Amino acid sequence: MAPQRRKPISPQVLRQLHEYYGGKRCVVLNEPMSVDWHHLDDDDTNSTFENLVPLSRDFNLNLRDVRDHPDTPLDPRLDPEILLARARLHFAAWEPALAYGAARLAKFIASQYLHWEIERLAGLLSAVLYFVRTRTNYHLIQDVIMRDLMPAATSGRLSARSRGAILRELANLLADHGYANEALQLYCIVDVLQPVNPSDARDLAAFLRRKYMAFGAASGWSHQREAEAAYRDALAMDGGENLKVSVANSRAWTYLDSGDAHRAYETLHPLFVRYRRTVFSPTGAPKPVNVTAWNIAELMHGFAIASFAAKGKAGLALGRQAFRNSTRLFTQCGLRPYVVRSGYLDVDANVRGQYEYLEHEKLPSRGPLPTQLAKLINMLSQKLSEDP
Repeated sequence: MAPQRRKPISPQVLRQLHEYYGGKRCVVLNEPMSVDWHHLDDDDTNSTFENLVPLSRDFNLNLRDVRDHPDTPLDPRLDPEILLARARLHFAAWEPALAYGAARLAKFIASQYLHWEIERLAGLLSAVLYFVRTRTNYHLIQDVIMRDLMPAATSGRLSARSRGAILRELANLLADHGYANEALQLYCIVDVLQPVNPSDARDLAAFLRRKYMAFGAASGWSHQREAEAAYRDALAMDGGENLKVSVANSRAWTYLDSGDAHRAYETLHPLFVRYRRTVFSPTGAPKPVNVTAWNIAELMHGFAIASFAAKGKAGLALGRQAFRNSTRLFTQCGLRPYVVRSGYLDVDANVRGQYEYLEHEKLPSRGPLPTQLAKLINMLSQKLSEDP
């Protein structure tokens, strides 16, 4: 039987790819020279947005040779562990789309070319979910669930710890979109399936911050004392820049949502002053620091709202500057603003009028998840929560 012919990539899909990846840059090298659109599943007729990543032609040809001639050695730079390390470097450099692309490529190479067992794939699966939820694209998230996570979850071959790691990322995804109750339920399951190693201070600190932010939002901030204790514990474990900004953002959104704009302003102002100088310049692109792009963008976003709410007209200049900064970073990195709860900013007509908020509002928000995706997340969560 004659081989199937390569299906041309439609103009619509090409636009999606260029928009998501910021052009045609290799997800390994971050270079635009001699780059192909690589089909993740090796099916040249499946030229969908979800199945394509930009990849250097040399790498693409190497993968074809490995596929067609199994004795051909895989380029060491395409080793899944090396690709995962590359994904983390992309993420640190504020390139979340390239981070996702490198991690997803690693997963497909590990499963299709190297034939890793499901349990060995688990670390790659949770990493893919981490990166894809950060550079939010609902089509990609749904594809990751359908093609990668659901088959692993239904295989019955994932350990409790691996199931817990994936559930943790699903909980983070739900929390990012304002589903605090559902996220908290998953965090409690994670506590049982994948207890965080106390010796891994950074990981434990990050988990505590996430869990207690969801706890506070789910309870209407009636248990803020417990959340504050968790934040203090987290900061005592991990003194890194990123966690400090994460905790400040969590506290500030808590204060704003409970009507204490002055406390939110006081929490964020020192960080706003610091990072507006080190990250933003009048003309150049935002400069990466040892804090995630999303945390810096949210710092500017939250401070803008706190500035006007707490200071009125006196906070107008700083608030506008902060909104411009957050919009630049959200746009550059393809990120989306955080949602404490659905409709939170709808009540802030003053913010819209006084801050010239329209440019910021053009950004796609992390509002309610698409219905079909929400159902898939629920099904996957239930499957991962069950004993195999």
